[in-house]
Amino acid sequence: MGFAFIGISGVCANNWKDFHTKEGQCRIQFPSSPQHIQQNKNGDQAVSYDVYIANDREKVIYFLLIASFPIVMNQEQKHKSLEGFFSGLLSNNPDNVLVDANLVDVQGNEGIDFQINNKDRFFQGRVVSVDRCLYLIASECNKDDFSFEDFQKYLSSFSLLQD
Repeated sequence: MGFAFIGISGVCANNWKDFHTKEGQCRIQFPSSPQHIQQNKNGDQAVSYDVYIANDREKVIYFLLIASFPIVMNQEQKHKSLEGFFSGLLSNNPDNVLVDANLVDVQGNEGIDFQINNKDRFFQGRVVSVDRCLYLIASECNKDDFSFEDFQKYLSSFSLLQD
């Protein structure tokens, strides 16, 4: 089992930390040092997952999930992976209600911004398909703990790095 390398390159405004992931080839800011969970399936055709999870004041959970596929996806495959992943998010719990979803461009790549409510919980984020990776940048919290400014800071801090 391999491990992704994550590095803190600096402390940002309001003590958010700037992180870089080697395997995901991206950077993002977290409110605290994230935990890293990696899951690799056996075999060359398997999808592997890297998940980085951090919380803010023990009330808001921020996470970055990177699903790495064994092949580079063409445009149709990217679109289908976005649809399938998003559909899975919605059907994961019968109490999930889609509040908003919009197509977005992330550095020339197709993505979906969304908000899903589940009783008193907010789940909002962005899913982006790039080459052989699917990125989920999201947060979850109670409705009373949601900060639009913090979420926008988190979402806008995500960027893909050049090879």
